[in-house]
Amino acid sequence: MRILTTIILGAQIVLGQNVPNPQLAKGPCGNFAVRKEVKKLTPTEWNNFVAASQELHKRGWLEGLSKIHNDFAMAVHGNGLFLPWHRRFVRHVESLLQSIDPSIVIPYWDWTEDWQNPEKNRVLSDSMFGGNGVGGQSCVENGFEKGWKKSYPSDGCVVRKYKQGSSPGPFWPMDALVKTIETQTTFASFSPSIENGSHGVVHIGIGGDFLEMWAPNDILFFMHHSMVDRLWSIWQERDHKRYYDVASNDINGKPIDRDTPLPFYNEPVGSAISMRSAGYCYLYDNFAESAFNQNKRVLGQNRTRVAGQNRKKLPVPQLRMSASTSMFNFDPKEVERMNALVKSVVEEMELYE
Repeated sequence: MRILTTIILGAQIVLGQNVPNPQLAKGPCGNFAVRKEVKKLTPTEWNNFVAASQELHKRGWLEGLSKIHNDFAMAVHGNGLFLPWHRRFVRHVESLLQSIDPSIVIPYWDWTEDWQNPEKNRVLSDSMFGGNGVGGQSCVENGFEKGWKKSYPSDGCVVRKYKQGSSPGPFWPMDALVKTIETQTTFASFSPSIENGSHGVVHIGIGGDFLEMWAPNDILFFMHHSMVDRLWSIWQERDHKRYYDVASNDINGKPIDRDTPLPFYNEPVGSAISMRSAGYCYLYDNFAESAFNQNKRVLGQNRTRVAGQNRKKLPVPQLRMSASTSMFNFDPKEVERMNALVKSVVEEMELYE
């Protein structure tokens, strides 16, 4: 479905980086845009997305978005604002793309596909976003971001530097995300589970600019965070009462509720709590129903146990905190908990066909 006009282009300007901030429409949704997995875009949709992204980069708007993300990093990471703020942030870049081409609906990158060897995913190939950086500066030199330069925070190229050299290392499998979604029943437990688990593993795995708060210089950042937003949407869709749950705390320990303002946007958290809210008006192409329908696999039921000599050893994604990850405000206890969860799920996957 084509999205109707859900933005007003009388935009405020972000000082210093000259990026518009289109105001979101206030009225009820007429139609809903459908965000697709990026590899499922039609050739026309993909070509339009690439052209709009190139123009976005040419205008310097990604640098402006990087400055916003960097300036407000401490306020929107490591606390309950993480999911609603990034939902608004992804909607911001989507509205900018739509100001260039109204047909654009931002896609998401399902990094659970090829989770064992993400470098083999077509998203990270020359035909799409390009792969690992090359040369002494680890510049992206293939895909449609080939040769992209940035001026924020300083002059340079868009950088990727895979954690394991030629590979980002394993990402989370869908089985582990299903378990997370089904076992974390409150927003206060679900949000840090995603932030300190699957979300962080992708950032650390891709490396380079993805390890910095100016990561939005690489438009792949928004494909990643559209996927993170999809996970929140899946969690909400499993129980619609969750659309009313944002109970958590901000970086200073102050309670967050629906009236808490989103940093920079100064809009209430409640305005971003649903993908069906005024000014958002989108759905995802699927809510992983097949994965939940097959959840018995995750629990080790109704499967054939694999004999020890025939078992395939699977890689286990683990988030390792270091000085280079400090800006993410990862919670050591949550990281440990999520590392244990994904390890147990992967080990369970090894045992059964």
